[in-house]
Amino acid sequence: MDIKMIYFSMTGNTYKVAEAMAQAFQDQGHSTRIIPMSSAAQQDATGCDLLGVGTFCLASRAPSPFREFLRGLPALDGKPSFVFATSAESPGRVLYDQTYLLRRKGADVVGGFRCRGQYNFAVPAAYGRYPGRPDEHDLALARGFANALAEHVAEGKPGSLPESKRDALRPGWSFYDLLGLAASDPVIRLMVPKLKMIAAHCDQCGLCVTACPASNISLAPGPVIHKQCIRCYRCLSVCPKDVYRIPAEFLASCGHLVLYNRFMGRWLGDLDRGERVCR
Repeated sequence: MDIKMIYFSMTGNTYKVAEAMAQAFQDQGHSTRIIPMSSAAQQDATGCDLLGVGTFCLASRAPSPFREFLRGLPALDGKPSFVFATSAESPGRVLYDQTYLLRRKGADVVGGFRCRGQYNFAVPAAYGRYPGRPDEHDLALARGFANALAEHVAEGKPGSLPESKRDALRPGWSFYDLLGLAASDPVIRLMVPKLKMIAAHCDQCGLCVTACPASNISLAPGPVIHKQCIRCYRCLSVCPKDVYRIPAEFLASCGHLVLYNRFMGRWLGDLDRGERVCR
């Protein structure tokens, strides 16, 4: 089979999963290519036997730039497809967002895979949680999923893949599913503070421009954050000159911990008892 995987990765977690799956496909003799969303073309989605799409999770759903990319795909009439994602806490709709949009294009989504990724959201109360994830165990699970998926599709088996995450194929109605459903970009921009900038600190290195997953920053000559900010704070994380600051940082941390904490994650999300959260 000819397999294409299009991914949207902010810090490399989702890329690691894509790479592990690609290795499993290649070990079975399938021609496989992994493509970042920024470099993907329409023919990448149509000119293959199996299409995979994957992203990181933001606010319990797939980030808006990736959703917009999927909305722009051509018709995928009956094309076998799968979805994958990395998430730190409470993934909500991150898989089903992708499934829904692929199905709108006519794709046959047969399964989905999801695992943890180290939390790199720059709010101090959250940064660095789930250290080292995805780890080797996560990547072994990704390879196992890919092996089962390739066999399922190559043999023309009907129905969905038994190894798939259930939330990949049907919408859920948990607290975090509903939170993700409500987390439109305007709501996120209202609830999560816009970064302040100290322009005098900037040396125009351009790291924030290249690191921004939404391609929403330009230098003129200092950094300018445009209207499509998704509030991932990646620019703050990579800036070596402390140009970016979170206003009301304590309140931002408290607000984050109200929604994403161990108690909520265990009882309303997918946090397993005994799962390591902090370093």
